[in-house]
Amino acid sequence: MAPNVRETYSLPKRVPVSARLWIVPGIITVVVFGLWLALPRTPLVAGLAVVAVILTVGVSIGRIMMSRQLTEMPRRNPVKPPSAGGD
Repeated sequence: MAPNVRETYSLPKRVPVSARLWIVPGIITVVVFGLWLALPRTPLVAGLAVVAVILTVGVSIGRIMMSRQLTEMPRRNPVKPPSAGGD
C-alpha cells in the first residue's frame, strides 16, 4: 500500500481555523467586488453587497467559532522527562 501523503508530512486533517478566518471573508470580498465592478452604479447592488457582507461575515464567524477544533479538548500527548531515560 502506498504511504499516505498527509501522514508522511504530518499535515492536518482539517483546514486550520486561522486559515478559515482569512479564506472565507476573502472569497466573499472578491465576489462582492466583482459584483460591484459588473454593476457599479446600481443602488440594488450596493444594498445586496452590504447585506451579503454582513450575513456572510456573521455566518462564517459563527461556523468558525463552532468548529470542532475549538470545541473539542486537545488530545493529551505526554512527553517523558529527560530524567526518565528510556531511549
